[in-house]
Amino acid sequence: MSEQLHHITHAFWLAPSVGCVLLDRDWKDERPPPLVAAYNGLALTRIRPAPSDFIGRFTGYYRRDADTFVFCQEDHRHPHLDFRRTPVRVVGPFNGWGRDGNQQSWELQPRECSDGTLLWERAVPVKRLKGNPCHFRFVSSHWHWLRPLASAINLATDEAGNVNYLCQPSCSGRHVFLFDVKDGRGMDGKHSLAWRRDEHRDPVPVRPGLSFFDLKTNLPLGAHVEGDETVFRVFAPRARKVEVEIVMQAPDSEGERHAMTLSDDLLTWEARLPGNRHGAFYFLVVEGENDGVSTRFESDRRLLDPWALASAGPSGPGIVVDRSTLPNRNGQPAFDPPQHQDLVVLEGHLRDLTAHAPIALPDEERLGFTGLRKWLEADDCYVTRLGINALELQPVSQFDSATREEYHWGYMPTNFFAPCAHYATNPAAAAQIRELSELVAACHQRGLAVILDVVYNHVGEPPFLLFLDKTYYFHVEADGELTNWSGCGNTLRAESAMSRRLIIESLTYLVETFDVDGFRFDLGELLTIEVLKEIETALKAIKPSIILIAEPWSFRGNIAWELRTTGFSFWNDEFREFMPQYLHGHGDAGGLAYFMKGCLDHLSAWPAQSINYTESHDDRCWLDKITENPEHNGTHPTANDIYRTHLMAAILFSSIGVPMLSAGQDFLRSKGGRNNTYREGEINALDYGALDRYGRTHNYFRQWIAFRMSAWGKLLRLWEEPGQDYIRAFGIDDHPAAALLFNADRSGGSKQILFAINPHMEGTSISLPDIARDNWLELADRENFNPHGIFNGRLKEHKGRVDLGPLDCGLWVREESS
Repeated sequence: MSEQLHHITHAFWLAPSVGCVLLDRDWKDERPPPLVAAYNGLALTRIRPAPSDFIGRFTGYYRRDADTFVFCQEDHRHPHLDFRRTPVRVVGPFNGWGRDGNQQSWELQPRECSDGTLLWERAVPVKRLKGNPCHFRFVSSHWHWLRPLASAINLATDEAGNVNYLCQPSCSGRHVFLFDVKDGRGMDGKHSLAWRRDEHRDPVPVRPGLSFFDLKTNLPLGAHVEGDETVFRVFAPRARKVEVEIVMQAPDSEGERHAMTLSDDLLTWEARLPGNRHGAFYFLVVEGENDGVSTRFESDRRLLDPWALASAGPSGPGIVVDRSTLPNRNGQPAFDPPQHQDLVVLEGHLRDLTAHAPIALPDEERLGFTGLRKWLEADDCYVTRLGINALELQPVSQFDSATREEYHWGYMPTNFFAPCAHYATNPAAAAQIRELSELVAACHQRGLAVILDVVYNHVGEPPFLLFLDKTYYFHVEADGELTNWSGCGNTLRAESAMSRRLIIESLTYLVETFDVDGFRFDLGELLTIEVLKEIETALKAIKPSIILIAEPWSFRGNIAWELRTTGFSFWNDEFREFMPQYLHGHGDAGGLAYFMKGCLDHLSAWPAQSINYTESHDDRCWLDKITENPEHNGTHPTANDIYRTHLMAAILFSSIGVPMLSAGQDFLRSKGGRNNTYREGEINALDYGALDRYGRTHNYFRQWIAFRMSAWGKLLRLWEEPGQDYIRAFGIDDHPAAALLFNADRSGGSKQILFAINPHMEGTSISLPDIARDNWLELADRENFNPHGIFNGRLKEHKGRVDLGPLDCGLWVREESS
């Protein structure tokens, strides 16, 4: 009877020779279900019930007995939360999603399992649950929602688009069985399971799932010179054959192939070749069986090793690098970047900065690392003249542009370790390693921290990890199509153990080898908050001053709120979107105060967490967004365009948080209204002639930056959250004009800053009750910034108000005499 009523819902590979079967409901027979492999001679052995809590680790719950559900989580999967200090509870319709009654009764408690691990659990009587089945999730006491595991088989989306777990009371855990495969690996083949002697039900394919994504190796990967031999290793858990091809002549020539053998872990392939092969070119060739959904092996494709330290081009070959030849600082200490709160960041593309740099450069240098280094070393370099202290470079790791001359933003990576070959003067000799190191050193000599924009949410073409193991490294739809939450054709499964290792080891390599000071993570939401926290822990262990910035969104969601539990700053897109509207008179004073206070009233957990910006490489540049000219073309800005740009700078540099500019923004850069210029090098290249045409605006920005970094600016560069009375805001009913007094409670010493702004086209007056009425020195208005003071009498000290003209602002400072 059991055979006739039950059917297989899922079958998964957990390890090379271990699998798991899930039935539609509990199996009550004492004998194991009669499972067999369909179509081939795969022999199943030791079909056995899974431990009661096994499936709960992946579904969020299991049933202990007829009367009790146990909701559970493994805390190591959520390193951004401390389960002991910040209790986690299960929520669902059965407890008002965490808002009904005594929520402590739903908190998880630790239980030590037989394997020594902790499982956090909450046993709940069946009668307390409402609904059959029902959605549920886990949330911390600070309302940080725990992300359901991507490998969970019971995910369900509610009407609001939230992804939850789904509780199925008919399955208590007795529907889950494990099995072994006789005589070696079964995971490397195309297999299905069926009921013995039943021809009426279709076999169920065995796919990778559950703990499959936890499979990993600790062996060194890539190419390593070890004594008098060179060792090549690659993690390819479902491959059937792997070879390393050594190319001795030109990078694109045919080479000599050497078979790699499977290591004892049955996951990693290795070849040991005699001699030090430093400088040799090599490819990987990986073969396996394709099942049409979860694998895509191509036996005729030569692959760039994902762990190669250098590449001759976007698709390889990799270059063997003897690690003893890597750059070193010869005992010099690592550069100590400014603390987060002291940063002023300039984002730029290497070739945008060098294309028209007014210095003599050979063409091969102007296109790459050496050209930017020489520009930075020039006496009148724009970057150093501006006065910023951190340079954020768009991606410089190897990406998929076809030729050296082709312009590319770099957001389609083909290797995470290797500096881009197209930016090197002699890529076949791995000169990119030395030349990137020299560029970083030149930045440090000018007092500039180096922040690299890195892309780990997807890969470029060819998607190199796809041919090692499609499902292990990528999110895949049920029909085998790659999930496209990135908008770039694929989404890396960052949660997989070896994805995490690849990400973290490439980042630590960049820090240890090149002394990089920080990273900005493109579409950081796709890496997940859990992986970002692991990255933070690993990088701070080797460089405690590391600067970490996340772009908190993707086409899947947004994690800005969750980043409060980390040391990451975040690109504040709300700030970016508010400012153009506000400066056209459509915002409100309350919104301005929220952003100028660093979003500490809601989004930010600490003052320097918000990266405040109004322009980046993406979308239209600032001037084209706000110009009064038709078709968003700011090439010839109007007077009001310039005033609004000055007001934006004034807000940006007097706000709590970290100010960031896009290169050229300070001299009114326009892209002629174009919205997406990722392939348009001539449009993006900086026109340094505009420094003369719009020198007054450039100087206005320079003076604001200098003020920000001065002793006065320390009142804005906060590390710890100030008291509620530190900033006082003044406004007018139904008017966007506002004034803010910093250090109003004098908790920061004797100095005070007053900033006022009017984005309307008519003048106005703002009352300033109960503030000191004497000894204010005005430093800036909408046209000028003079650190020694400008004198126009707009602050009516004896009347307690400030008068502002149309599109106007003012900055005053005052120090209480002792």
